[in-house]
Amino acid sequence: MIGVYGDILFARDYPYRNLAESIGTIVLGIGIVVLSIGLIIEWKRMPRVVDSMARKALDTMKEADYGLDDSRLWVGIDPMLNSWGHSYPAGDESVILLHPGSVYGDKVGGLYQTIIHEMSHVYLTQKKHPSHIEKTYEGVYDPIVKRFPKKWQSKIIRVAMYYPGEVFTEDLTFKVLEGSKTTWAKVTLEYFRLRSAIRKALAISSKRRMWGNALILVRNCYYASEMERHQMPDPTGVAKNANEKLLSSLPPVASSAFDYFHQVFLSLRDNITTGDYEKTLEDYLSKFIALAELRSG
Repeated sequence: MIGVYGDILFARDYPYRNLAESIGTIVLGIGIVVLSIGLIIEWKRMPRVVDSMARKALDTMKEADYGLDDSRLWVGIDPMLNSWGHSYPAGDESVILLHPGSVYGDKVGGLYQTIIHEMSHVYLTQKKHPSHIEKTYEGVYDPIVKRFPKKWQSKIIRVAMYYPGEVFTEDLTFKVLEGSKTTWAKVTLEYFRLRSAIRKALAISSKRRMWGNALILVRNCYYASEMERHQMPDPTGVAKNANEKLLSSLPPVASSAFDYFHQVFLSLRDNITTGDYEKTLEDYLSKFIALAELRSG
């Protein structure tokens, strides 16, 4: 780095270049060694922290009458995750993966709330709740993705289709963990204050850009609907203002789509049947595709 910036600043070989590069190499080497030692120590400590918090979360779930079969549960750390946590079924077992950032971060309640949230997913999966039956999702997803086979389209569809299921997971998280609703609302309001809530998707083609905008609209609608569903206060109307600003920048069909998604998220109830949830998911994705493709309906 010293050599590069030296060339930029002096536009030639600067004085004592070799000495500076040698010193820079030594300093950089020391920094790497120190950083490596720190990372090794943290990586050794991290599993113990996660294990301790997971055991605490299991006890909390059990005390709230939502106990898990932990003999079929695996918890691991994955630095490649693009979120704080992720869970999925693996045959008769369930896996929870946590990003290293969630271990020491304080977003959305930190590690404890992240684990409770993911364990809520696992509980709903183990109890075969309609919103967490993988066969239902695949049955709805497969016919649609055949019509939109591009990788970016299939990825957007899969992300969009999981928002209704998140409604039930958050319902359970809020029941299990006292204070989690307050933390969730705080983080959500901060999200709406940032430009990411109103920043339209960036893409070269208008088609791909609209698909990205449709996903942003659904995400915003989900957050806003959850706040209304659980009566979370928005004193300054930051969520309402952000959504109005986003909708004003999109075609008119976006407003009717937003109203539809809003009603879907608000109307979901825990006693929904598998058949009703499948039908809801089909209608929901049909509306999402219509929005992404700028079709009416």
